[in-house]
Amino acid sequence: MFEHPSKEVAKILRAVARTLNIKASIRCEVFAGGNAVNVFIKQGNDSDIAKFNDIAKPYGYEREYNPYDDGVTITNFRDDIPQTGWLHIIDKRA
Repeated sequence: MFEHPSKEVAKILRAVARTLNIKASIRCEVFAGGNAVNVFIKQGNDSDIAKFNDIAKPYGYEREYNPYDDGVTITNFRDDIPQTGWLHIIDKRA
């Protein structure tokens, strides 16, 4: 059965958060314009969260706007890992 890449990314990021002792809510969305993974960090120290951000970055597309053809180019497309259209990492620590 086919599993959407955003679900795979969410599973991977949950495992990474667990190994770094970060408490986070990680949700994936699939919608008409694409897909997204939203990470809400609830607890963790700054160095572990920085590591998490570095590990998570390749799993989300990076976009570069091209004003000449009014389009967007994905600059980090990879075939070897699942990627999501939008990756949002939001720090919700108090």
